[in-house]
Amino acid sequence: MNGFPVFLLKKRAQRGFDALSYFGADLDYWFQSTAEIKKAGGDPATLQDDKLDQWLDQSGNDRTLSQAVDARRPTLNLAARMNGIQTINFDGVDDLMTCVHPTGDPGFVIIVYRLNSLVSIRDLLTVSQGAVVNRNLICRAWNSVAIPNHLIAQINTDTYDIIHGDTVITTATDYLSIWSSTNGTSYDMWVNDVLQGKTIFNGADTGDWLDDVGNKDVMSVGASLVGGGGPSNEAAMDATEIIGVNRRTLSTLDRATVTDYVADKYAITMG
Repeated sequence: MNGFPVFLLKKRAQRGFDALSYFGADLDYWFQSTAEIKKAGGDPATLQDDKLDQWLDQSGNDRTLSQAVDARRPTLNLAARMNGIQTINFDGVDDLMTCVHPTGDPGFVIIVYRLNSLVSIRDLLTVSQGAVVNRNLICRAWNSVAIPNHLIAQINTDTYDIIHGDTVITTATDYLSIWSSTNGTSYDMWVNDVLQGKTIFNGADTGDWLDDVGNKDVMSVGASLVGGGGPSNEAAMDATEIIGVNRRTLSTLDRATVTDYVADKYAITMG
């Protein structure tokens, strides 16, 4: 081992994690708060409260998140860091970024974030038919109507499936959340590497992700997209990283690799 302790080698592997190299062609999108965030006009966002016109995708698939409306742009946050790493702040009022949604099922979504307020409903990421009032897939961190409040929801062709976990999300806490479809038969969720006990609030735990949904054309971050433009269920949050893999079932090794990487990078306590 050339004199290097095993734990040091593991730390180096975690710091050197690259989602594109690890997931390969299965990776659909990857956003990092430190990678290619741009203001209107194309200049890099570098200063506190710089408004983001674009958050560029690191997957190689060019699924850039964007927002053309100045008032709805999230901002660069250099003050509320995660382990020294800058965040992207969504104000919980009307901030929202969108991109064209990829195809492929089943899959999983990974988000590193911190909620700044717990009011009403906080949707972190949704997939919608952009031209109609329909949110086909919802990764939600907070719902004041039903507690525990961390959940996944999917509106298929005939049923609104809502599955709650058993972790109560709080403010001022850094989280790694994973929402996953298990071979298209059920859903699994993890919060800081804790597998969530599931409660069916409505519909069924089908795990069909987006199999039976047509025209899933828009992905939104920071809020739900309703009726082709207006935000809803806005999340007051700071986010640092979002990974989407939509053609692969999450394996134990996948989860352990991502969890170790996030725990080391953002100093989030797992378990």
